[in-house]
Amino acid sequence: MSGLLVNLIIQIISGAVGGNVAAGAAKNIDRFLSYIAEDVRFYSAGVMQTGKFPFREGWAKGFADPNWSITWAPLYAEAAQSADLGYTTGSFEIREKSPDGAPLVRKGSYVTLWRKQSDGAWKVALDIGSFVPPKPAVPAVPVQPDAH
Repeated sequence: MSGLLVNLIIQIISGAVGGNVAAGAAKNIDRFLSYIAEDVRFYSAGVMQTGKFPFREGWAKGFADPNWSITWAPLYAEAAQSADLGYTTGSFEIREKSPDGAPLVRKGSYVTLWRKQSDGAWKVALDIGSFVPPKPAVPAVPVQPDAH
């Protein structure tokens, strides 16, 4: 396949990413899920899951919460020479409230595998995200060494 066709596929995938990002920002669960393959694979609480229904369950809670939001920043996209697979990678940020009501911001990175469907649409086939560990809390008062 020519480099021109690969670049075209990357543009098409990037357009799908843009639609998916916009749907996520708008918390439009049905539009968001229109970019997800029926047999999507993803991790939830460290366990590989399969299927659009469990994927929906995982996202629906956040989308329904008025204090929850997500933004993505795609940084790179690449397409396979076969013209049926591609991936995107970048960063994300989730804003929500902690159990005590304080603002909470969680950041991370993701890799999403996009697969061309039989109807020509590009949909998410695999989605993997990883949170950046929070910085440890700094003690308010320095600990004094024991004077023995």
